[in-house]
Amino acid sequence: MAKISVILTVKDNETNLKECLNSLLKQTYKDIEVICLHDFDSRDILTQIVEAFAKADGRVIPFQTGLTGIADTKNSALDKVTGEYCYFIDSDDIITYPRLFEYAVTVFNNFDIDYFCFGANSNDDIKTSYNDGFNELDFETCLNAGTYMFNKILKVKNIKDFGVKFLDNSEHEEIFFMWNYHFISKAVYCEENVYITDKNPNTSSVEKYEDAIWIMRNWREIVNNLKEIRKLEPNYDNLIKLLNYITIETKKRVIAEEKYKVEKIKLMYKEELNEIILEIKKARQRAKQLEWESNREKERIVNTIPVEQIKQEIPKQNYSKPQTIIEKIISGIKIIKR
Repeated sequence: MAKISVILTVKDNETNLKECLNSLLKQTYKDIEVICLHDFDSRDILTQIVEAFAKADGRVIPFQTGLTGIADTKNSALDKVTGEYCYFIDSDDIITYPRLFEYAVTVFNNFDIDYFCFGANSNDDIKTSYNDGFNELDFETCLNAGTYMFNKILKVKNIKDFGVKFLDNSEHEEIFFMWNYHFISKAVYCEENVYITDKNPNTSSVEKYEDAIWIMRNWREIVNNLKEIRKLEPNYDNLIKLLNYITIETKKRVIAEEKYKVEKIKLMYKEELNEIILEIKKARQRAKQLEWESNREKERIVNTIPVEQIKQEIPKQNYSKPQTIIEKIISGIKIIKR
């Protein structure tokens, strides 16, 4: 039976934490592990709640975050998961459908999908752009579906095979993670009527330029990641679509007088991408030229060797026709007669 690894980020509300943990442990699908990320000391009430749940149910695993930051901690937790599927949730989210995991595993068993997506009952009006059921993906559909993680169950193999990570020191680590995951996703199954309740929805507001610009910096990291796994050129069009999308989203987060800065960064990033693509093409052309020159040199060397020398180097072979049994007998008779 496939295990689901849940990575739970503990937040500062003990009532929500208890409700969240209970909603996970009461799932009809029992083969799960719940890795609880928390940065509180042993005297803190939230730590005590996590440890009490872990003592009562071995599927709950406390995971001390330390001072490394939430993105780095989530990456460390990903290295320790033992499940085939992975689900991220915060302690202020409650799964209101007890058969969610059971249903998700059934869907994974019946369809070749990269993740299972479900609805969210939230004041933030979270919706997906997927049709109900199986969906083949293109990048624009993924963009419209958003980057929320609490309504998606992912394949651990995809995460590890393609090195999908959370961006350290970023306040938007989930955005970076899901955009990277979208680049390797081909299909998704969506069920809007199976949902989660977000008790503390995010509300969009005007941010400082220095904070809002993190979204665009994530794009540059995605370019580096795709270059590393040699998937940059095939995703050029998608990267431009993403750059245009996040430019619009970033402009919404800053005051009017700072929007020109966002536009300048967009143009700079696009120029950088084109330069990288050009260098890749030049490197490929150089490699082909070197291969062609190498093959031509081999032909030249072969053509300059005298024919007599080639004949001498070819081992002499006996091309005489093999004798049949009758021929051997006749040959023997001739020898006797002599």
